[in-house]
Amino acid sequence: MPATTTITDRLVDAYLAGDVDALADACAEDVLVDVIVGTWQFQIAGRETVRNGLAQEEFPPGRRIAWHQRTDTAAGVLLEVEGWAPIE
Repeated sequence: MPATTTITDRLVDAYLAGDVDALADACAEDVLVDVIVGTWQFQIAGRETVRNGLAQEEFPPGRRIAWHQRTDTAAGVLLEVEGWAPIE
């Protein structure tokens, strides 16, 4: 029997692969993403805002994920990542 793929599986897999279209397409139209980086936090809302924001800020060419940890919660998923990308 094949393993069940959940929506959180699709979201996490798309984020780790840097596939902004797959990630955004898996989101609800009114998605809210809470991002915490170091000591600052921001939120982005709406599928197309998520698509555009991640494409510009999170998925630059040459990006790689060095480490990640996934924690499933009652409300969704917490994904902690350590990523690297070239800076111009």
